[in-house]
Amino acid sequence: MADKGNVFYVAPFTPDGKLLGVRKWKVKRLSPKWLGVCESILEQHGSTFRISMGQMLDHLEIKLTSSSGAGLGTFYAHGEIALSAAYFRGEKEETENDVMRMFVDSMRKIDIVQQMKKTETPFEKIFSIKKRPLAVVVIWANSNISDQDYQLINELFNHFAGAYLTKYTD
Repeated sequence: MADKGNVFYVAPFTPDGKLLGVRKWKVKRLSPKWLGVCESILEQHGSTFRISMGQMLDHLEIKLTSSSGAGLGTFYAHGEIALSAAYFRGEKEETENDVMRMFVDSMRKIDIVQQMKKTETPFEKIFSIKKRPLAVVVIWANSNISDQDYQLINELFNHFAGAYLTKYTD
């Protein structure tokens, strides 16, 4: 497998639970500086944390809970949830299935999902995505978060996903 450690996949979902597609990301297209920052966060804080990015980005936070190559993440701006994520490296199928179920169940309980859903089973397509390593993402379009902060969060998410999925082991 020539791509191992060099690529990962991102599956964005809308807040109503619709899959927008699955995109392949090449790690070499990420900023080495920001990939290194995200690797350092993982090395320093391990598999469970909520941290501020500090300094000029201290209003941005990352939360991660993970085990055995599968995890749940949340990205915040000024304490407001901007993005929800789930990560799957393809290490343990049983763990991944449990984390997928937790992610889907938690997404379905969110008010905006309940209000916007077009089917009784939003986010169900997560279970049919077989590509690994995989990052699933839901961007919440929170009106309390600026476009500039959303741009920063998106970049941070991509680099964090690259670091978690291809560089880090928990």
